[in-house]
Amino acid sequence: MADQYPSILDKEIQRRLEYIDDFRRNQEGIWSCIDTLVTASLTAIRNGPRCPNIDYRCSTIIMLWHTLWDYQVDSIFLILSMRLDQGYAALRMASELARDCARIGESERTFELWENQRS
Repeated sequence: MADQYPSILDKEIQRRLEYIDDFRRNQEGIWSCIDTLVTASLTAIRNGPRCPNIDYRCSTIIMLWHTLWDYQVDSIFLILSMRLDQGYAALRMASELARDCARIGESERTFELWENQRS
């Protein structure tokens, strides 16, 4: 019976995938550019932990950069799925997290202030 009547979620997944696939096929140059940038940024983030003498502050920043990367990729797929408000909200969260990373990376003192305000 489920095969005869696709679920609402199955239809929604298919609709979103169609938007993304349509963009990928019709905007190959832009898709390729996005793919290159996403790959380069993830490569840079993954290479951070390979640096010697990483302390707690640096490992926290790397973890935050992973989260930031996830927000950015989520925003790409949300925007391509015509979910603009949610896509821009994810970009805003990425921007706020990038600002936090920049500030806590300035000094041990700013990291301590940031960490204390979270708890």
